[in-house]
Amino acid sequence: MYSILVVDDELLEREGVTFLLRKFGYPFQIFTQANGKAAIEFLQGASVDVICSDIKMPFVDGLSLCEEAKKLNPAVKIVLLTAYNDFSYTRRAIRVHVDDYIMKPVVVSEFREVMDRLLAELDASRAERERRRELLRVYEAAPPEQRVKVLDEILHELQNSVPADEPEGDPMAVSDHRAIRLAMAYIRENYARDLTMDQLAEKVCLSKGYLSNLFKNEVGVSVMQYITMLRMQKARQLLLTTNMRLGDIGEIVGYHNQSYFCLTFKKFYGVTANSLRLGENHEDP
Repeated sequence: MYSILVVDDELLEREGVTFLLRKFGYPFQIFTQANGKAAIEFLQGASVDVICSDIKMPFVDGLSLCEEAKKLNPAVKIVLLTAYNDFSYTRRAIRVHVDDYIMKPVVVSEFREVMDRLLAELDASRAERERRRELLRVYEAAPPEQRVKVLDEILHELQNSVPADEPEGDPMAVSDHRAIRLAMAYIRENYARDLTMDQLAEKVCLSKGYLSNLFKNEVGVSVMQYITMLRMQKARQLLLTTNMRLGDIGEIVGYHNQSYFCLTFKKFYGVTANSLRLGENHEDP
């Protein structure tokens, strides 16, 4: 079961969308609000998977509502109900990262096409998140000698599961998916540095809070967890292929305190760095 918020200042329009959702059996818990201001207040205390909103409403218009909704939940899907074929609306909607439009008066076949597509995307996203959660559970439960294989699988999954879509119509717009891919690429190139969320957010032109929430929603782990995974993977490689001192390895992968590096390594792999280097409780790859 998913949840959808239908927002329109016209009662008949709200009831019409609600009727279609129920008639065709879409698995949504349905909420309704009569304007953008009321919808924002609702979203401050509740989270939904989809927002279906009219554009032109009193108090707060649909696009302003969507901007605020994205700040609260970057993963929310947005469908705009509109009778306005206006470039200024379209351009702004691209920046808000709207997922689709339904023109008024609503055509049933078009409505179903949009909802079917959104539902498929929601199902795919849920399956991806569950897959990542399962990999993390397997990693946490795995004995030390198996953790590296699970880690490699997790990193491969993370680096290949974010769609490489490009925004259409506005070359200045950056899609959420593209922003995440840029962030992940930047982290992979600079994980040994003292990265901050401020630096990363500036690199992808998003606010720090929005990027943090978006990254966790899209990737399934936090930015810091992703950085730690990359650092630990590189540290393990250096331990097994060089005679470098532990302190030097820690410096190379971004840890300036050897004790903290060793503590993080032990917590991450379940064995000490020295034990792994000596082959204790470890199977060669």
